[in-house]
This record gives sequence, C-alpha cells and structure tokens, in this order.
Amino acid sequence: MVNPFKVVQKGTIMTQIVSKLSLQTKDGHQISAKALFSQEVNAKRLKIVLGHGMLSSTIFEDQIAFPTWDEVSEQVAIDLLRYDALGHGESDKPETVESYTWHRMAENFPKFNGVMSGLEQGAEIILGGTSMGAATALWSALLGKQAIKGLVLIIPPTAWEVREQKAGDYFKMAQIARSGGMPQIIKTLDRAPNTPFVEREYPALIPLARENLRSYASEHYANLLEAASRSNLPSRSEIGEIDLPTLILCRIDDPVHPVEMGVELHSLMRNSTLKIAKTGDEVRSWPKLVAKWIEENF
Repeated sequence: MVNPFKVVQKGTIMTQIVSKLSLQTKDGHQISAKALFSQEVNAKRLKIVLGHGMLSSTIFEDQIAFPTWDEVSEQVAIDLLRYDALGHGESDKPETVESYTWHRMAENFPKFNGVMSGLEQGAEIILGGTSMGAATALWSALLGKQAIKGLVLIIPPTAWEVREQKAGDYFKMAQIARSGGMPQIIKTLDRAPNTPFVEREYPALIPLARENLRSYASEHYANLLEAASRSNLPSRSEIGEIDLPTLILCRIDDPVHPVEMGVELHSLMRNSTLKIAKTGDEVRSWPKLVAKWIEENF
C-alpha cells in the first residue's frame, strides 16, 4: 500500500500531509477532505477545520490561491483540515435540494473527533469557512454538534431581511439552469457585473470561475442555487448567544459578501475580532492573520 503521508518543512514548521481523506456525514454520505498534520512537539491540541464557498472546492481554492489557506499551518503549529462540502468537489452529491441548505449541512456535518488518524478522540476544533462555509460554521456552533472552541468567518454571506433579494436572484438562476442548462447560465453571468473587488484586485479569477462552473451539471447547479435561496443565518438573537472567540474577515466592494454583514456580526458576537481587507494583498495575508489570531487566543 502506498503511504499517503509525506513530511515536509515550511519555514520552521514540520507538517505531515495527507492528500485525501474521506469522512462520513450523519446520513451516510461521504465528505472528501485534505489534512495537514503538524509534526511539532509543541503543536496545539486544537485543530482548525475550514470550508469553502458555494460552487467552490478545496481543489478550486488551491488553484486560485486567493488566499492560500494551507499557509495557516505553515505559520502556527496546528493541524489543518479543509473539506469539500456536500455537493462540491469530490464529496457526494445527493439529488435533493434540502441536502444543501446551510442549516441541513450543519445538522449533517461529520464529527471530526476520532474519525481519522491525527484527530484523536476529544479533539477540539476551530471551525470556519468562506461564505457558505462561514454560514455552516455558525449553524454548527449554534447546534452544538462539535467541540467548537472558536470560529473563523471569512466573507460571511448576506442574511436576514438583506438576503431576500439575493435569495430571489439565486432562485431565478436555478430556474434558468433547469430551463436553459449551463450554457445559458454562463451567458447570463457574462452579462452581469462582476464583483468590483475581484475585478480590480484579481481579474484572472473571473475566467477561472467560469471554467469551474462548466464542470457542474445543470440540475445539480440548480439544486445548489435553490438551496441557497432557502438558506439564511441563525437569527440575530441566536448569534448573540454564541460566546466563542471569533475572527471575522471581510473585503470591501463585494455586494455578495457586504462589509456591513461582518460589522453587524461583530456587533452581535461579544468575543469577536473584525478585519476588513481593502486590497488583494491584504486578502492574501489572511492566512497569516488567522495564524496570529490563533496564537493570541488559544
């Protein structure tokens, strides 16, 4: 059998890489994940687990490197696990819309304690993610299904009454996918304005994102978009009950992930830190910022 472990050194941090792992959700679906295990004798007992945004994956995140999340484990001696959400990347793709709502994803989230070598029984985690991944982390913290000790919320999505228009947009896109297929989706997106921050700071991401979309079957894409239209964050009062160290990362000029959402979450969460990026270089420095926050809080 080929040994899936490889030890590498990044700066002063010794890391053991596992290229691919498979976790199981509550209802038996398989979740694909990638882990980096610290080999430092003084490594933190905590683990950090990160999810991605809708229509992304760990492979796509590595491809665009905006930012490079593996760098977190290069800056601080901590085990890092990044997973493909259900319906994305190499994870299973159920055929029901409800499987992909944020609340359901959190309910069905695999337990990371003791599921694989390197995450020993009783391990505590910092849970986070980008956009949809941030929403899943918030719901998971509220549901109490993980031994969560901290949260990292990266460009959190719209929520509450602000989400009504975006939810309508997602539902319309789901209908377009079902009636016209992915070619019509691509044409629709090509006519729509791009995110100003991305267009200014990382324009090469736009064609990469379009190419990534072409890998989705139209019905599956429609299921994901309709699920997003049905999803929302926990209520303001529920979020106010979450008393965990929380890092919130936002970027300006992103209407899908408005800074105002991060500001309001920061006001609701008494133990939170908010950082707002104004440039692409500041976004690329987020892994170092996360590592520093971990050092200061755990």
